[in-house]
Amino acid sequence: MLEKNLIIKDIIRRIPNIIDSLTVLEVKSKTGPTDLVTTADRKVEDFLTKKIKESFPETEILGEENYDPDKEYSLDDLWVIDPIDGTTNFVKKGINYCTIITHFYKGEAILSYIYDSPRDILYSMIKDYGVYKNDQKLSKPKNLSLSESLISLDLKNLYDSAIGSQLSKTSFAPRITGSAGLEEVKIATGELGAYAIGRAGPWDFSPCFLLADLFDLHFTNLSGKKPNPTKPSDFILSTKKIAQELGFD
Repeated sequence: MLEKNLIIKDIIRRIPNIIDSLTVLEVKSKTGPTDLVTTADRKVEDFLTKKIKESFPETEILGEENYDPDKEYSLDDLWVIDPIDGTTNFVKKGINYCTIITHFYKGEAILSYIYDSPRDILYSMIKDYGVYKNDQKLSKPKNLSLSESLISLDLKNLYDSAIGSQLSKTSFAPRITGSAGLEEVKIATGELGAYAIGRAGPWDFSPCFLLADLFDLHFTNLSGKKPNPTKPSDFILSTKKIAQELGFD
């Protein structure tokens, strides 16, 4: 596992060079005008898929840009990839986007990475070892309540919901970055107490399985069950105190 970690860390840090090599950035819509995909998304996913397959030929890849919703992906040896999480930020602002990679092996998440490439910050999660910001091991965040916490909320899909109302009205204040991976690392660093989203792909929430395990956080869908790691879902990642306030076990 530690050898895999070194290989992926080397691969993922090459992403800025891939993006910088693009002379033309084509932007297209997928499911709607705000659901964007660019040549950079596809180029980065192709690069990561190729490099992971070179090192681990027998593994399976679930990537956002080549995802097949009808396929049954196995968790025996699966890498889940979001090449550019926060594509709208990437297109509009050139910052606040990241790359997400999670490795599931024999049914559980054992490695996960969130790479904030504009700031060159790599968050690594390694089962049984911990969470790291670059090479510095992070301590568990405080178990804060809603009134003590900043939160991030999917306003488009959850604003009028019961959980969205409770989070926005009871928390200290809402803050929104627009990148699932970057919101999740803010939970890890204690900057946020909760992050809830009404519609997400498995690549968006894949780090939460390991992050919740390592840092004793609450991670479920909005019905209180663990999401399927290979299917779209809503989800919440939060401190245990906030989960209790919201009625989760």
